Amino acid sequence: LAAALRQELGARASISVVQDTSEMGAGSLPALGLPTWCVTLQSGAMSADRIAPALRLGRIPVFTRIKDDRILLDVRTLQPGDDALVVAAFGDALPS
Repeated sequence: LAAALRQELGARASISVVQDTSEMGAGSLPALGLPTWCVTLQSGAMSADRIAPALRLGRIPVFTRIKDDRILLDVRTLQPGDDALVVAAFGDALPS
């Protein structure tokens, strides 16, 4: 997914992969974290605070979180075959 995003977005964003922790039960069990991997995105042209709503409100809604002014996409939440949809959504959210 990270490689496909790098190819789609080119110089529009910096993409990396990081280990992180997800909250279990949408915050209902805040003391318990679930280890996960996230694809991160940072753009010099748009803040994460502008990118996140563009992703949520796009033609292909993608929900992310923000950490250290980077978009984090928890890949644990994706289904097989979602990669192409996610790449298209990010391409729409970050205009060239």
